[in-house]
Amino acid sequence: MVSFSGPLTNTTQNYSLILSGTAPSGPLPPSVLAVTPDSGDALDSASVPITLSGTSFAAGADVKFTLAGQSDVHATVHSVSSTSISCTLDLTGMTAGLWNVVVTHPDSQTGTLANAFAVIGTIWSRNFDIGGAPGWIPDANIGSSNWALVATQSHTPSISWFASRPASRNTDNLVSEPIEIPADAIRMKLSFWHKFDLETGNDGGVLEFSINGGTWFRVNNTGSAEEIISGDYNLTLNNPKGDPKNKNEFAGSPAWSGNSGSSFTHVVVALKDTAKYAGKSLRARWRLATNSTVASPGGWHVDSLRLSGAGGVVNQPPSILAEAAANPAFVSGTSTDLTVAATDDGGEAALTYTWAAIGGTFERPVSLSENGNNTAKDTTATFAISGNYSFEVTVRDPAGATATSNVEVVVAATPGSLTVAPESGSMVFGQTLQFQAGVMDQFGDPITPRPEISWSANGGGSIDAGGFFTATAAGGPYTITAQSGTLSGNASITITPAPASITLGNLTQTYDGSPKAVSVVTDPPDLAYTVIYDTTETAPTEVGSYAVVATITDPNYEGQGNGTLVIEPADDGYAAWASSYGLEGEDAGPAADPDGDGMSNLIERAFDFDPTDPNSRLKLALDGIASGMVSLRVNKVVPSGNLLLQSCTELDGAWDEGLPLVVTETTSDFPIEIPVSGTRCFYRLLYQAAPAP
Repeated sequence: MVSFSGPLTNTTQNYSLILSGTAPSGPLPPSVLAVTPDSGDALDSASVPITLSGTSFAAGADVKFTLAGQSDVHATVHSVSSTSISCTLDLTGMTAGLWNVVVTHPDSQTGTLANAFAVIGTIWSRNFDIGGAPGWIPDANIGSSNWALVATQSHTPSISWFASRPASRNTDNLVSEPIEIPADAIRMKLSFWHKFDLETGNDGGVLEFSINGGTWFRVNNTGSAEEIISGDYNLTLNNPKGDPKNKNEFAGSPAWSGNSGSSFTHVVVALKDTAKYAGKSLRARWRLATNSTVASPGGWHVDSLRLSGAGGVVNQPPSILAEAAANPAFVSGTSTDLTVAATDDGGEAALTYTWAAIGGTFERPVSLSENGNNTAKDTTATFAISGNYSFEVTVRDPAGATATSNVEVVVAATPGSLTVAPESGSMVFGQTLQFQAGVMDQFGDPITPRPEISWSANGGGSIDAGGFFTATAAGGPYTITAQSGTLSGNASITITPAPASITLGNLTQTYDGSPKAVSVVTDPPDLAYTVIYDTTETAPTEVGSYAVVATITDPNYEGQGNGTLVIEPADDGYAAWASSYGLEGEDAGPAADPDGDGMSNLIERAFDFDPTDPNSRLKLALDGIASGMVSLRVNKVVPSGNLLLQSCTELDGAWDEGLPLVVTETTSDFPIEIPVSGTRCFYRLLYQAAPAP
């Protein structure tokens, strides 16, 4: 300021300004002159764009917000010019109050604007979803009050105050509980959410305040101490001429009237006069006035009140907006989605949600996809066993204040699989086997009591309703199926043949020229079988020993019998004959020649000679040739065999089939007539023992 004593010529004054001293070197420190906006509320938006105005701002500047007793909060800087800095501030977790704004250059020079930015917090809040509305008073100064807590519509689930509009003149009041405002509260705002559907221009609602129990006064957007800065009255009510008793009490005054729309709208009242409200007890009342004509189509809903400010904030615990819920609450699978909704004066983003199973089956723990963080407001609970569960979620704000909510979940044991035991195996034909079936739930645990089971087999035997299987046909593998509803389980069973025994008979038989088959007896009886004699199924006829193998061919049995079939020569009395001459050992054999006369015992017996006398032998006498025949006489013949006259032209050649000689008498002489052929011919007599009868 330049001053001068005496009159000025032409109203001007020449002067000089001299600045003395030493000018600083290098860049100047930053100077912060203003912050726009100068406040932020985390409930409105956790992220606030901010512009700082000032001088000497330099590239690389850092912006932080400070408050005594609180950690510094750094903003995200987007751009810097010499006079402006653009940045974004995250309000999450910031304590309500007036924060300093500090700009720091890379060379560590700083500039501070003290108490420049107000972080708005919740001083008081109320919704009516939990605990009702203690201290709230519905009354009426004209007519009767219709205000009531309802669950039909609300801003936060699921309760709000509601007043219907009667078809009569009425003024219906809803009076709040006392709201105690701290003495150091500043920058206060009272807000609420409402929704109305009233007869346009004739019915309407207004908001009034009372301080420390004093006179009620109307709140509007023209007051110097309070002002509706958002959601102001939308109409001035009609003021028709006529009987005042038919008019709305607020006729001619601004009010909320008509239809506010399908959603709740926000009303914000700024309490601009701090001295008027700080440290006082405030009550609010919502007044619905109607005229005496038609009723409004709807009414007036009021919900979700909040008193906010930058000072005097006492941390409010989180508020549950939507109780804990499970979808589904009746679980047939293995998991369910748990949800809860909450709000807080410090902003929802700063809340943490911690779920705990406080009741139910603890044999196997429940796992949660998210827990103990902000995203856990929506989490998935996965179970490991069926049962009834109780979950409690604890909602915690950064200051440690909490709110809780509970939900019940039933995890039903739901059939998920069917098992059959034994799964596979083998059994013997004719035996029985007990199969067991278990219906398992979605966790692999047996369901008790067990659901009804039906049994079936695709072959090999029969199975009864209790799973008792009887094997009636060897083979397989066969499939055993257990069925319960849409579930089924299978087992595989192979049926092996049952053991059977074979007893062979008639293993010693006497030759008579006919086939000699052994006898076979099976146990169990009457089973099919095959018999092999050495290598063929044909029963032998000749004298000798034969390996016999009898095998069961019935498909349901297996077994084998072994033996040796002996076919002995026919007994023609030879042994008694040899004994009568005292023959023993090797001398008694049919081919032996104990007297050395060139004839075996068999021939000696055939012609009734003495096998011990060399002079007792066959003599042939030639009777002559007559009628083309040579006549010979045999001196001894016995009728116990057959004689065959065979001939050949060379001794080393083949003998013919022979001519049988019929014995007609048992005398000592037996005539043999040999035909004369005119060529040299050799003859022999072949004796064959007669077969036993």
